[in-house]
Amino acid sequence: NSNNNNNNNLKVTVNMFSTIVTALIRCNEQENAIMFVSKMSEFGLNADVIIFTKLINNFATNGKLERAFELLKQMNQLNIQPNNLTFNTLLANASRYEKFELAEQIVNFMKFSKIQPNVVTFNTLINLFAKLNKLDRAMQIINEMQQNKIQPNVVTFNTLINLFAKLNKLDRAMQIINEMQQNKIQPNVV
Repeated sequence: NSNNNNNNNLKVTVNMFSTIVTALIRCNEQENAIMFVSKMSEFGLNADVIIFTKLINNFATNGKLERAFELLKQMNQLNIQPNNLTFNTLLANASRYEKFELAEQIVNFMKFSKIQPNVVTFNTLINLFAKLNKLDRAMQIINEMQQNKIQPNVVTFNTLINLFAKLNKLDRAMQIINEMQQNKIQPNVV
């Protein structure tokens, strides 16, 4: 009977669930992790942005981008506000797997969620369009950065330099290097 009392005194927390979800993910048990998260309500708890971002990251990293995007939508249905890390995690993997259409959906959902893109968001998009040799779209992203008053960083400039070099637009690559020098930013990889 004393064991029963001890169990009744155990306060289950979101952090406890988060720890178990992390362990399940590490054991490649993603679906069990999701099932475990769904049981949180039985304890009067709700999953938080950290738990969902862990799940989204794991699915996305393993190439299950559609499943990760479903989880993002589920967050919205549960009134859990995704953050920049949530979106950037998904975007980075959309870029990694060159999923242009999904990246566009993620950005639209980010705008719908009223999350302001940060420099990582913009750099990820520029990198995606650079991989796809979509120079016009990459330059549109640069314009959006400026409109949002987000300063390009060394990653932004390096990505553009590499894109222009790959497209044999060396004059434009040199212009970017000059712009970096004007902004006192040193290239670290060219």
